[in-house]
Amino acid sequence: MRTTYLTAVLAVTASLAAQVGSTSFAAPDNAQSAPVLVSKAMAAESTRSNVDDVIQAYRAVIAAPANNRVYAAYAQYRIVQLYFRKGDLANAALEAGKLAQDYADYADLITADLAEEQPPDIFHSGSSAVLFQTMNGRVIIRGSDAAVLPPEGVFRHPRTGVEIKLQGWRVQGQANSSGGGEMVMLQELASGASASVWLKAEKIDAAEVPSRLRGAVRQKVLQRLYLQDYTVRAGSVQMRTIDGKQAISALADYVENGSQMTEYLTWIFGDKTRVLVFSRAAAAAMPTLKPRIDQLVSSTVVP
Repeated sequence: MRTTYLTAVLAVTASLAAQVGSTSFAAPDNAQSAPVLVSKAMAAESTRSNVDDVIQAYRAVIAAPANNRVYAAYAQYRIVQLYFRKGDLANAALEAGKLAQDYADYADLITADLAEEQPPDIFHSGSSAVLFQTMNGRVIIRGSDAAVLPPEGVFRHPRTGVEIKLQGWRVQGQANSSGGGEMVMLQELASGASASVWLKAEKIDAAEVPSRLRGAVRQKVLQRLYLQDYTVRAGSVQMRTIDGKQAISALADYVENGSQMTEYLTWIFGDKTRVLVFSRAAAAAMPTLKPRIDQLVSSTVVP
């Protein structure tokens, strides 16, 4: 069995962890919600603020009351990573122990994040590309090509080879997107409803796919912090098979300008490509839109 990155972290630094005593930290501002606090911490980290300050910001997330533990789990994971960035292996090991003990039920979130992030270079030397492949066992393909829409109405994405039978939809545009992926924007001709397809060429070990799919759902909560009260609907997460590929679907509810809204998402992981199809609508309209999105998803062929 392949040793996971977190296991390697614990194995390398276990002897150091025993030498570390307890540490006191300033009390966080609990008046702010966990989503607000994690958003601030992520922004601080992205601007490469002082590492110690960012660690304190993530500790405030853990201490804040929240209905969803995903914020605290992610914050604890980032604290481990930040200590590695500092080269403080003793505290990294201590925090990794807390991560494993307190957030074992969020292992899929950590797996997904680690798979998409270049790990610290304390275990290997060499180029970052070699490090990424060594630690995660996959090769990332980057770049962008123009999309082609053949006359028969089957959209084929040239970079990934993904095909979508449009069946009443039209391509509005294509652009580079987050996470090294590309986004294709679609519009339904009859209703004007919109849908988006995020694609990225990536080789994924089949054994990792179920965990990566579950982790992707949890990641989305963190990626949608800009949407008010974004919450994955209880009981809506369903593992699926689409054209022989493993997939997962979920509904998430949020508030926009005082109105109740719903987002419907389906992730499909092929042997060489990851795809996310998603659409947003007023909560009352989603029950009629969802079957049409399902038809679009079912027509998608992922290599």
